[in-house]
Amino acid sequence: MTCLRDILIFALCILLALAPAVSANSGPMTWEGSVGTGSLVVEENSPIVAEKEVLTFDIQQFPAEYYSTESALEEYYGATVTAEYTFHNPTDADVTATLLFPYGLMPDYVNVYAEEHTGAMEFVESLCGVWADGEPLEVLRRASLHGAGEDFDISEAERLHGSFMDHEFYRPDMTVTKYLYEVSGVDHETYGAADWGAELRSDPALRKILVRDADGWGTMEDHVLVHGGVDRRTETDKFAVHVIGEPFDVQPEWVVYENGACEKVIDGTVELIHTETMTLLELSTELWQDRYGISVTDWYNAFIQDLSRREFSQGCIEPDVVARVDLASMYWYQYELTIPAGETVVNTVTAPLYPDIHKGWDPAIYTYQYLLSPAKGWADFGSLDIVVKTPYYMTQCNLDGFEKTAEGYTLHLEGLPDKELEFVLCYEQDPARPGTRGDRMLLFAGAAAVVLVGGLAVRMGKRRKQNR
Repeated sequence: MTCLRDILIFALCILLALAPAVSANSGPMTWEGSVGTGSLVVEENSPIVAEKEVLTFDIQQFPAEYYSTESALEEYYGATVTAEYTFHNPTDADVTATLLFPYGLMPDYVNVYAEEHTGAMEFVESLCGVWADGEPLEVLRRASLHGAGEDFDISEAERLHGSFMDHEFYRPDMTVTKYLYEVSGVDHETYGAADWGAELRSDPALRKILVRDADGWGTMEDHVLVHGGVDRRTETDKFAVHVIGEPFDVQPEWVVYENGACEKVIDGTVELIHTETMTLLELSTELWQDRYGISVTDWYNAFIQDLSRREFSQGCIEPDVVARVDLASMYWYQYELTIPAGETVVNTVTAPLYPDIHKGWDPAIYTYQYLLSPAKGWADFGSLDIVVKTPYYMTQCNLDGFEKTAEGYTLHLEGLPDKELEFVLCYEQDPARPGTRGDRMLLFAGAAAVVLVGGLAVRMGKRRKQNR
């Protein structure tokens, strides 16, 4: 019995040794990338004809999630997509068109290292640009508000404005009053989850109220209950309220509640300790910096659009309104293209390319998306060639017909397909779906252990018979 027990323990050790290891990394399993799309003409009823388009994806490396401070520029991810259009002007007059080329959001894994590595964004941008017959064109980098989880739509171009946008309430020079309050006198040992809060009643035609430090709010019949947690690590806590438009005529009655339920008022003091004023433009651009590549105008407009869509009652605005517009923007190239009467121009646009990263697969897979349907907006469209230059394997694609080449993959289409383009690249040709490779390893380990135990048991049985 002792030998059999030892064998079973040995088999269990084999199972544990061969079972998939649990990762100690705390990083996300999925990173969202960006969605690219072709050039759009701003003017309606443009006569320009797209005779053909060659779409080239140059993907020689996958993006890292983080980069060390010692990383050289050439180590940074530099994959690009190049759209080469052959445009024809069939009219007897020169045509100058304003074109927009949206190339997506800055994904999380770029934002993470762009904070400390400003050279990363500059490196990626240095690979990109717009040309007409080989000559560089002047390009304006634009940004429009794009909500979290929102699918990209071409109509987002309407969010771009040439100047500060007109709004029925908001103006760049509008006065904003910032009230700073201090909370003190809370018994944290008894009330560890205390909240400050107030019932706000206001006329939305006079003022809008933004409480960025709030954790929650409730819409009642004639007021809004706004509240936020008291910091239990300090004797006092501070929170700010921004009032856009006319300042408070009467200060709200701020109190301290037992907890986030905001039902029982407890001892504690909320005191107004500071008041200052600024303009709405100053409030919107508190975190604006030149290095983001977004104009003050686009930044302000995106901020105002977010204020507008987050207002819910009594002029109150949800607290998670964007402050870092660069993290919530769709990026665009804007440029002008002139095509002489009866002439043809080759217009080339190169933009950065950011995939979704799915680390649950083994090894990880990288999904690239590109919208083809916007090209239907041209007066006519000819052929489309898609070239994927990469050393990696294309494991999935929603368009049939890709052929393997020495440099990667190619596809030729007459006209536009009825779907967008999405393809997946991976280091291996057959990556395992999340969990499946580990399951197979465990099953194999179990089978091996069973065979091993069975074989040893048979041998022990034979030995016992021989010893009799």
